[in-house]
Amino acid sequence: MTLIPNAAPVVEAAAEEQQTPRILTWDEYSNAYGNAVSALGARSHNPGSEAVFAALDAALYALGILPPPPEPDADTCPAQFASLEGEWHQCGDEPGHDPAEGHSDGEWSWPDGDRYATPEGDEQAPE
Repeated sequence: MTLIPNAAPVVEAAAEEQQTPRILTWDEYSNAYGNAVSALGARSHNPGSEAVFAALDAALYALGILPPPPEPDADTCPAQFASLEGEWHQCGDEPGHDPAEGHSDGEWSWPDGDRYATPEGDEQAPE
């Protein structure tokens, strides 16, 4: 793998152009993780899976790509959405509640079917 010198401006431009992030499938994320481990293997001393996941998530976020959502907690509604910062939030309501009423985790609220949402009043909200 060859690194591209001074790629930061290209990465920043790509992230600015994309309004709604692409969400990877678990297979794509697993492949990206495997490639990151392989690339790091020869260059570092066993960084650990948490460090690799954090680095991978940061690199993907810079490109406007989100990792897949985590497995939902079985004790609450499984609806999830990603914030502008790339953090996944899960609805805190009872499983099986009426989705027409929307979803909330106590801090964020979003309509049913949204996978990407922004807080109320955010000027950069995707269309």
